[in-house]
Amino acid sequence: SGSGGNNGTLASAVAWGYDARKLVTLGLDGINNYAVSASGVNLAGDVSLIYVNKCKNTQASALVTHTMALARVDATNYLKLLHATGSNGSQFIASGASTARTLTHTTVPVIDDYRIYICTLTAAGNAAFYVNGTSVDTDTGVGAISGAAGIVYIGASNVPDEYNLDKPIL
Repeated sequence: SGSGGNNGTLASAVAWGYDARKLVTLGLDGINNYAVSASGVNLAGDVSLIYVNKCKNTQASALVTHTMALARVDATNYLKLLHATGSNGSQFIASGASTARTLTHTTVPVIDDYRIYICTLTAAGNAAFYVNGTSVDTDTGVGAISGAAGIVYIGASNVPDEYNLDKPIL
């Protein structure tokens, strides 16, 4: 973000690396690594959250939810993509003005599979969740997200028990 480049943070020695196919990856250890943007991300209006990763854990027996990405203004205005306990898959949660909807994909990922997640929210409150190009869930009635400055987290929501084990491809 900003003119001239990257002014976010890589927390706790997160490392940029290349996998066997020479794709840029963000190496998260699942213990305490995450990346966070600078404040100022605008989430108002039509917005999409796109996340591509190499699955390193199926999360099928996870005791806690693991956050892949969180774009957040405050506790009632956010977009969140996560591996969810109870659904044995992934969820996209869209919340605006305290009105949230949870969209769910119940297929457990395969270790080392690549997944492309596309999460969209329109200004009219229509949410859609796509996994590998297929629409897996939709919902309506999400409130409008505040135009205040937001922050994006990759690999966690800044809460230690939610750290993600996957390797995002950025």
